[in-house]
Amino acid sequence: MQGRETRERNGATAPLRKRLGWLVLIWVASVLTLGGVAWLMRLFMNAIGLQTN
Repeated sequence: MQGRETRERNGATAPLRKRLGWLVLIWVASVLTLGGVAWLMRLFMNAIGLQTN
């Protein structure tokens, strides 16, 4: 198992651009998933007669 210092010396640390890309990708995926779940819950609630109108 390599330590942090060994990885940094070998250049195994991903570039900042790549790490930020993954962060943005995971954030967008989580927001879309949450929106999808909320939409499905709204459909279900409307189907059983729970409406805000």
